[in-house]
Amino acid sequence: APPAAASPPVAATAASQLSIDSLSVSTPAPSAAQVAARSLLQGSASTLADASRPAPAPHLSFFAPTLTSLLIRIRTQLELYPQQLMAVNPSRRDAICQYLESLAGSSPVHPNAGAPALSSSDKLRAWTDWRALGAAHQRAILVFFEELGLFSLAQAIVLKAWSDRGIRKWKREDLSDLNAVLNGALSPLVPMDREGWQVTRQNLYSWFKPPHEIQEALWNEFSAWRIVDEGPDLLIGLIEACRQNLPERARPKGFDEKVYASLWKHTPEPAQVPGVARKRIGFSPTLRDGSIVRKGPTDWAWYGWENSAFSLYMAELSLLWWGPSPPPFFGVGNGLETSIQPQLSLNMPFPGRPAVSQKIQEMEACDVAWVQEELVTRGHQRSFEAQLFREAVEANPSLRRLRTGGTSLGHLQACMAIAKLRPGGVLWWIRQEPLQASDGSEALQFLLDRGKLIGEWDFSGVSLGFPQTEKPALPRHVYLFQRDTSVQSRHDHHPMRIWAKGSLRSHVEILPLLDEALELAFMDQEHAARPSTRLSCQLISQRHPQCQREWADHWPEASETEDLAEIQSLRIQAQPLASVATIRSGACGNEARRMTEGGGAFPSWRPQPRGFIVRAAFDGKNRFLKTDSLPNPMLGQAPTGASGSDPDSFTLMLSDESFVAPLRCYLESETVRSWLEHKATRKNQRWVLQEQDLRILPIPNSLLEQLGQIPGSMGASFALPLPGRWETLAANLRIAPQNVRQALSSLEHDDSGSSIRCGLFVRTSRIYHELLVTQSQMESYVRPDGQIIWRSLVGNFSPTDFVPPTLHSGVSIHGQMPLHTPITHLSVTRAPQAILLVTEAGHQVRLEIPQRFLFDILWDQIQALDRPTWSEIVEFVRAPRRLDQMESCAADLLRVYGEQRSVMEHLTAILSETSQALVRSSGAC
Repeated sequence: APPAAASPPVAATAASQLSIDSLSVSTPAPSAAQVAARSLLQGSASTLADASRPAPAPHLSFFAPTLTSLLIRIRTQLELYPQQLMAVNPSRRDAICQYLESLAGSSPVHPNAGAPALSSSDKLRAWTDWRALGAAHQRAILVFFEELGLFSLAQAIVLKAWSDRGIRKWKREDLSDLNAVLNGALSPLVPMDREGWQVTRQNLYSWFKPPHEIQEALWNEFSAWRIVDEGPDLLIGLIEACRQNLPERARPKGFDEKVYASLWKHTPEPAQVPGVARKRIGFSPTLRDGSIVRKGPTDWAWYGWENSAFSLYMAELSLLWWGPSPPPFFGVGNGLETSIQPQLSLNMPFPGRPAVSQKIQEMEACDVAWVQEELVTRGHQRSFEAQLFREAVEANPSLRRLRTGGTSLGHLQACMAIAKLRPGGVLWWIRQEPLQASDGSEALQFLLDRGKLIGEWDFSGVSLGFPQTEKPALPRHVYLFQRDTSVQSRHDHHPMRIWAKGSLRSHVEILPLLDEALELAFMDQEHAARPSTRLSCQLISQRHPQCQREWADHWPEASETEDLAEIQSLRIQAQPLASVATIRSGACGNEARRMTEGGGAFPSWRPQPRGFIVRAAFDGKNRFLKTDSLPNPMLGQAPTGASGSDPDSFTLMLSDESFVAPLRCYLESETVRSWLEHKATRKNQRWVLQEQDLRILPIPNSLLEQLGQIPGSMGASFALPLPGRWETLAANLRIAPQNVRQALSSLEHDDSGSSIRCGLFVRTSRIYHELLVTQSQMESYVRPDGQIIWRSLVGNFSPTDFVPPTLHSGVSIHGQMPLHTPITHLSVTRAPQAILLVTEAGHQVRLEIPQRFLFDILWDQIQALDRPTWSEIVEFVRAPRRLDQMESCAADLLRVYGEQRSVMEHLTAILSETSQALVRSSGAC
């Protein structure tokens, strides 16, 4: 109980010096009208303040014990005399029964199993015998008794706050009918075409009037209070502090109010027409006790829904804290009561005073919308909330087409909210689970078809090292959409993604973290991974390379977070590619020759171009970088492309030829592919590679050290010696790469092991590209499947070693045809083994070749000719005189090709493993 009026104790005086901010209770600034009213009534308010009776401290620890004591008395009186519920009218009995069933989350109460349908009086009478009910039903009715007391106490607190501010004088007789007193004060401010405040209308709690002895206790206790400068957060905080009998599903929802304060701070300002004072409007299907409204601007008009009737009344009372005002457009529901209007309605407006639901239905010009989803509710779940969700969707035809297997209540609420926005309006969507393409695909497509995803924040990697309240102190995922009617603007937009990783040691660090993370989405420049300037958290931001057009079908996965953190850390431990290479757009051989001959940045004393060509490639499944050797003009190689330049490729010129192989292998590695996956713009599943993307591409310091580009390191022409037996293994890389691969599996992943891997990467890359040149030359004679290309191999022998097929002893010719008639059909027969040649006129010749080896040689040459004549076959097709010589040459060629291919497979595996060490060891370089 509060202290006596004449002599307050020392504890109360000391408590009065406490700041309300230290108890996480913030006060929004009153509106201009409220400030004016307060200034006019300042004289009367000062008269009410008695200097001999100092005001108690305005904090929860002072008021809460008194309210708790009063609440216990009210609740005890209701528990002893539950028959008071039967005094209400029949319609309100039905409403109370439905509300109790929703609190219990179960079926209605029946006194006898299998009994016929009961009337509202019988149903409510069964609830009044609450001690005979089950645990869930007992808890539900005790919660209702508690809410009856809190409702009366909250009304009394609001009237006392008005009295202390001089708005309306506090009277003893007000306690006999608090609802009528509030209704009388608010009625003059209700517009003619509007319904009044729902907190003062006939509702679930308005019928209850505290007993006379409790009214006396209220008057005596509240008369000693002074509530002048406290905000409405004090009212909500007292209600939450006094509640005791509350089931898990009915506990206060929402987030810490610091979250709302930070989000409002970074909400884009609605556009205003000069000279037009337009009323700004907010909408939310999840008001959450009015927390969003209390933290927002005070001069806004609000439309919204509250799932709980008690929470809705508390939200309205918090709006009335500063004084009487016109009522907002609030309704009880989950936001699915209205439909998404795809076109104008043909129905005439309903005459008379429209309901709140009709007003919310018509409103589609809001500036800001809010959706909160602390607990995901889906239709396939077995819960009371899921059942209500299914019934709401079935009753609303406009929402059925948006419902899929994983659609949640928050998905449809977000669709409803974005439909209420005017162009340029924004939607904040706060969730505890990330959005995924497999969940609510139709709803996500609906959102992306109407707005741009400005930013996505992921706070799931932040751990909180302090005690938390029932409300989450930090949301895990936040999404910001902006309504946009331009299709091209939405399709070409690239959303911003921000991740936070680390730990918070105090509740005070929440607001700085949110402010710093939210600011990143509205900055133009790219930000690398960096520690927060004020916190022990790491913030990572990325302008997503995939345009919004492809997000609905290819929604980013949550696994990208860890990949992005790794590749962002690479930038700190690396140098850009532009520091070691000159980059030119287009794969032009003339440019390479000009630079080699002295027209460019490099000297002309070496005839071989020092560089290579880079282009983005796509194999139908993966995107990657492809590198090709520069065409050598000294050897007569022509430039690529019909005009000598390929606009989709880039030429990289280097200062040293020894740089070429290591850089080519690094650019084709998985590290670079992951980097471009997060940095390069995509279009039609392909990278749209820009010159700037290559210029900033990071080259690890460990690789630059091996190439002699780090100050103090040896030149690139010298290979850094490897310790111990590794020098011997590296010397045999070309012969026995499997030994190096086996030794790498047992090498430790420490600093010395990373240094060895970096040295092996450079040496292996150079050997690999030397073999690649040899292998590419052999590929003109051997197909990838291991078959010999005989027409190419025959051209390397002397003409005297071959004879026409008509003169070879192993070929039998059957049939005749004209010499100069084109052969239109070529086929093979297996019994006997022969080649059938047929002209359009019907002439045919069959070449029977019993020997399989000779058959393959001739068939490969004949099918390479384009509609040959018989004379051309005799002239150009050659049969070897000595089959054993040709067979021995082919066997040697296949053996060398297979050996080199096996060696290159081992070298590729070594490059893949050692390239990861380049990133890990760059931090120490």
